[in-house]
Amino acid sequence: MTRDVELRPGDRVGDAVYVGTWPAGTPEWHEARRTTINGSEVAPILGISPYESPFSLWHRKVGLVGDIEQTPEMYWGSLHEATIREEFNRRHNRQFRPLGLFRHHQRTWQGGGPDGIDGDEILEIKFAVRGDAWGPDGTDEIPVHYRAQVLWYLDVFGFQRCHVVALIAGYDYREYLIEASPDEVAFMRAKAREFLDSVEAGIRPPIDGHEATYQTVRELHPDIDPVQVELPDHIAEPYLQALAAHRDAEAERRRCTALVLDAMGRARDAFYAGQLIARRQAKSHDGAVPYLVAARGVVDRFSATPKGTAA
Repeated sequence: MTRDVELRPGDRVGDAVYVGTWPAGTPEWHEARRTTINGSEVAPILGISPYESPFSLWHRKVGLVGDIEQTPEMYWGSLHEATIREEFNRRHNRQFRPLGLFRHHQRTWQGGGPDGIDGDEILEIKFAVRGDAWGPDGTDEIPVHYRAQVLWYLDVFGFQRCHVVALIAGYDYREYLIEASPDEVAFMRAKAREFLDSVEAGIRPPIDGHEATYQTVRELHPDIDPVQVELPDHIAEPYLQALAAHRDAEAERRRCTALVLDAMGRARDAFYAGQLIARRQAKSHDGAVPYLVAARGVVDRFSATPKGTAA
């Protein structure tokens, strides 16, 4: 059925029921997803998405804010998806193709639309600017937010294997294989059901420090009225303390940056515990004074490791 036969709403593919196929962002597409938790929404619910927070997703679900802003990475990924899928099919003599949106036949609130299905396996395609978070080709080491997405798809369909293809920097082609993980999915299901219940009950998640949360609050209040508001202590005091802490942290960052630059001398790269942590670079014009740039992801790599060890 998944190769040549056209699906009709209600048809089964594994444990999933076909809902329909619509261009992303259309009213029909939004309506089909409104009462379900889809693969791309699991990571925000778990608080592990770099693009979306529980707070921002909740407000999108209830229709108070618009779609998430498309990043260049998302745009190019969408543009190249068909080409990458064709390359995977050619290399493996497969016939993966996208089939549209589905829901689990019993848990109708659990849905998704993978980038390709062939038989009882799924294909998911990603376009990445950098490969820092991606493991070696042939492993199962993919970014955690993408792992949550593909495990969700496997659970929707009742399948065991998902192939993930990542095209990194436009030329670095890598393949990964993700196996179903019932324990992980059971946890995700519980969190997703809890989140959907909060949407239905009108109870929004708390405001957190995610950039998407800040942007959502801005979008919720686009107008400016010439009035005043007196803030309560529990909101004003933390704000003032955060401003002071930010000022002090900025001064300390400048001091530590100067120490690193001084220690580097004329060197280009600074390493610690065997890993790149900073690099000196300069503007392209002659006579430009070099400045220091922290390595991508260095804070995340070292904040969770004991002193003197590498992640």
